[in-house]
Amino acid sequence: MTRPGIQRRDYGLLGPEGQRASESGLVSAVWYSPPVSRKRLGELMKKRNGPALRDTAIWFAALIVSGSVGVWLWGSWLAIVPFAIYGVLYGSAGDSRWHECGHGTAFKTRWMNDGVYQIACFMMLREPRVWRSSHSRHHADTIIVGRDPEINSGRPPDFLGLALNLFALKGGVEALGHIVLHATGRLTAEEKSFIAHRWWPQVYRIARIWLAILLGVIAACVELHSILPAMLVGLPTFYGGFLTLIFGLTQHAGLAEDVLDHRLNSRTVYMNPVSRFIYWNMNYHLEHHLFPMVPYHALPELHELVKPHCPAPYRSLIAAYREIVPTLWRQGRDPTYCVERTVPPLGGLGYQIPSAARPTTLAVSWRLIWALAGVPLTYALIVRTVNAVLARWPHHGDVLVLALVTALVLCIYTGARSVFGLLSWSTPARIAICVVYAAIAFFVLSFVGFISAF
Repeated sequence: MTRPGIQRRDYGLLGPEGQRASESGLVSAVWYSPPVSRKRLGELMKKRNGPALRDTAIWFAALIVSGSVGVWLWGSWLAIVPFAIYGVLYGSAGDSRWHECGHGTAFKTRWMNDGVYQIACFMMLREPRVWRSSHSRHHADTIIVGRDPEINSGRPPDFLGLALNLFALKGGVEALGHIVLHATGRLTAEEKSFIAHRWWPQVYRIARIWLAILLGVIAACVELHSILPAMLVGLPTFYGGFLTLIFGLTQHAGLAEDVLDHRLNSRTVYMNPVSRFIYWNMNYHLEHHLFPMVPYHALPELHELVKPHCPAPYRSLIAAYREIVPTLWRQGRDPTYCVERTVPPLGGLGYQIPSAARPTTLAVSWRLIWALAGVPLTYALIVRTVNAVLARWPHHGDVLVLALVTALVLCIYTGARSVFGLLSWSTPARIAICVVYAAIAFFVLSFVGFISAF
């Protein structure tokens, strides 16, 4: 949705922007590359099966376990937890697996890359041949308007589209439409501009296979009078895909368009180990664009190698969004605005990450919301879960006591950590906060017990 009077750039691949980019020398051009020795780069580019086999085994095992527990608990509200985990592993982690295996760098063995790529593509509703061709163009002409088919945040931003894509309600529905179109033996005009003619029959064949699978899932739902089959295949793309957008916007949103330096249009964001597992190190996105053939497991090493030649990385996902959100909001009024990243001078050292500063009002607000609402609700959820377990196995009162004590400790700890991150408080103040959270936790326990009595 664009405000009246504000002209949106034409991000289509067949419009005048593509011609303008070609005339300006931006198409398939020579990009900036940091000085890295060939020997060291060759070492980093070396493919190995080990890391990807380990991570893929964990991924599949987590999918099987969470999906099985979800099926076992189906019909109970307790099924929400395992299906939330399953959805993220399916609809969000599938995004990075599609990406890395599409580059052919995750595994050393080709059929392993191809196998995981096909599975992850189906999970994400991204047709293998279409997206392989699209992504090749994305790397050749990164954020070049009129050439890059994977720009997910234009100017001015489509805020409604971004909101819908938090659960793939725009992109996912469009993907389903493309699958149906391809199953009938047709491509869009834009797709024909970047997919070689020899691959068209493959696109049609895979679309027909996918359509048959999806129709089979729908038939199973009708036969069983339940959406459970779709909760395992199809719907996770939507209900579990929110991290695809949250992580994905950090890559390029709000940065420069039509430049030939990835340091100006790509971000590196530090993430915790769990997020890095889900995202397969794609948070090192600037490094990935500088050297796309370096496997995901070597990107942290590459980051250390090129860091002196790049802008400072973002310290966290929150730090990145402190820049992204106000930038997109401003672009809604002024489409010419973008974040201007400062790159180190030639041969100079990169900028150091500044020491921790006092959190912004937005960060304080979110932490307070979590501390005052999220922690007690989490405690209540744990109590209800324990009660459900005792209803099934009533002779395990010791389990209830242990679980409640554990829940109390966790709630005090997480609540205190949330608040302590706001200011440097004295030890007596910290003790007081812990007492307050203990009182809140016990209050929630009493309230839940009171409600359960009815």
